[in-house]
Amino acid sequence: MPNELKTELQTAVGEARGMLEDLQRLGLGEIYPDPGSILDSTSDLIASGQLGTENLMKIEADVVDCRRCSLAAENTKALCGVGHPDAQLVFIDGSPGPEEEQSGEPFAGAAGELLDRILNAMGLARSDVYLLYVVKCPPGDVQHPGIDEIAACVPFLIRQIESIRPEIIVTLGSFASQTLLQSDQPIAQMRGHWQQYRNISLMPTLHPSDLLNNPLGKREAWDDMKQVIKRLREGQDDNC
Repeated sequence: MPNELKTELQTAVGEARGMLEDLQRLGLGEIYPDPGSILDSTSDLIASGQLGTENLMKIEADVVDCRRCSLAAENTKALCGVGHPDAQLVFIDGSPGPEEEQSGEPFAGAAGELLDRILNAMGLARSDVYLLYVVKCPPGDVQHPGIDEIAACVPFLIRQIESIRPEIIVTLGSFASQTLLQSDQPIAQMRGHWQQYRNISLMPTLHPSDLLNNPLGKREAWDDMKQVIKRLREGQDDNC
């Protein structure tokens, strides 16, 4: 089977499985959607108000019960995220790493500590923002989850974002940035430039682990965060 066709089939299977579970949860299990329309269909449900008012704890319970992809077979440490349920600012990483898997805590280890220092420099704490993952289960020995895992988990991420309703999203690193923006651009080119995701301002930036490996990138990451601070303050001024 050609690789492109195999990839398309994997995507379709993952999307169809996720959408059917979402529809079943809403009492619409008799509807069988076009697999390629999962994100548009989820958008319609959100626009109708059926997903937008969900409680984050309910979404987390659904994640824990999820068996949509191969990672779910050993799903004992799915990490949904942590933070303020009404946060104006959301940070999104690609997936939990080995340190998160071992500790059971989101954004653990040296990279998590660096993220905390960045937040403190912004005048914030973890309790002021919300930290999320694109894929909730640790991918094990694989560096990044595959297409099937991404397609299965994206509906959960959408539900979380619509529940929190942030003003700004910051994507950490290439995996999260490329996934949300559906781009193959390197993070070095994407960072520092405002984008839109589901009508929310999105700033791609370097991942804290990248900054640990390349401290020279800290200046660039801080430049990105200064843009985020400025836009947050502008939003607060508009609400006064």
